[in-house]
Amino acid sequence: VVIMKASMEISVVPELFANVPISEFKFEDILATLGDTVIYEYRLERNFIMADDKEEVLSSLVDNFLENTGKYVAKPTFAPKLVLKEYKDRL
Repeated sequence: VVIMKASMEISVVPELFANVPISEFKFEDILATLGDTVIYEYRLERNFIMADDKEEVLSSLVDNFLENTGKYVAKPTFAPKLVLKEYKDRL
């Protein structure tokens, strides 16, 4: 089994929402519901990989992540939108 896991810790602070306006009351609700941090995790897994191929497969998984998902999570709006989604999911 070859597993590629990427994770990102997002601090829930008022500055996070500088470009995604929310009221201070709502921020306090978000903080009370989610806590100080939200963790984003992305995992890719490949099964039945030959031992000789594991490094190549892992490299391919990392490249795939960076090419596709990496560009998405690098956007400045990703973190605040993820935090708001997590908050709404927990209501």
